[in-house]
Amino acid sequence: MYIKLISISLLLSCNILAGLIDDLPTSEKMALSLADKVVTYKEVDSKKLNMHFYFPDDLKAGEKRPVMLFIHGGSWRGGNPAVHAFESIYFSKRGMITATISYRLLNKQVISPEACLSDVRDAMRYLKKHAENLNIDPEKILTSGGSAGGHLAASLSTLTDSSWTEKDFPNAMILLYPAMDLVNGWKGGANSCKKAKIDPKSFSPLHHINKDTPPTLILSGSKDQVVNPASARAFVKGLKPFGKLSRYIEYQDKGHKLFERNKNDPHFRATLFYMESFLQEIGWLNKVLAPNADIKTTVFE
Repeated sequence: MYIKLISISLLLSCNILAGLIDDLPTSEKMALSLADKVVTYKEVDSKKLNMHFYFPDDLKAGEKRPVMLFIHGGSWRGGNPAVHAFESIYFSKRGMITATISYRLLNKQVISPEACLSDVRDAMRYLKKHAENLNIDPEKILTSGGSAGGHLAASLSTLTDSSWTEKDFPNAMILLYPAMDLVNGWKGGANSCKKAKIDPKSFSPLHHINKDTPPTLILSGSKDQVVNPASARAFVKGLKPFGKLSRYIEYQDKGHKLFERNKNDPHFRATLFYMESFLQEIGWLNKVLAPNADIKTTVFE
């Protein structure tokens, strides 16, 4: 592992990107309403769990594209799929198929975070089962999410049981300020686990890294007081022995709220750049259309 402190000043590589960002809706709710397709991927306890899809404009019949599955945060207690609607629209315009999902929430529908994980596992199963009809390449499924959603996204690639094995894992991860360590990294998550009689370590992605955990990019803030940034560094370090691409980019002087989903926020623009760069590096995008940014980061690899 090496560390380097860098100050980046990224320029627009072409006018196309400016249009993609500038054309984003003005609110998350509006962005969610622009989904191309809404399906119920699961119905449980009389509740319909939906998946909002966004498809590239140039998608051709029979063509297979990578898919990005976004999982919202909110301490497993709140949040909604609109949180990741901006990213869903943006990356659909970059040629990916994207989807943002709802799942059951603690106290409102369930008492155990295991139910949250069960739902997102079923969302993954839905993508694979319907890959042919949805133009999805089943070998190119990426999970992404922020905070508790980042925990669930990472859990899909680390936690196993009799119903979920390594063959079910996604093929890549992009995690935003994720809760990777429920032992020493996220007190709220640990408490929720204990309340549900779950050993926090058994539900902690950091403690279950394995050879099948896929390439991973993590973005977080150096002053995050909700999720300990040390857990992201430890996850990257733990994945390296398996020869997987693993990178943690730490935004200097940023807390748990890493950015505003606003075209003028340099941290949001930088996040899109880093996500695109990672997708290019794993061969899922041909080029990076780099947003303007002038922020300080520390890179751990």
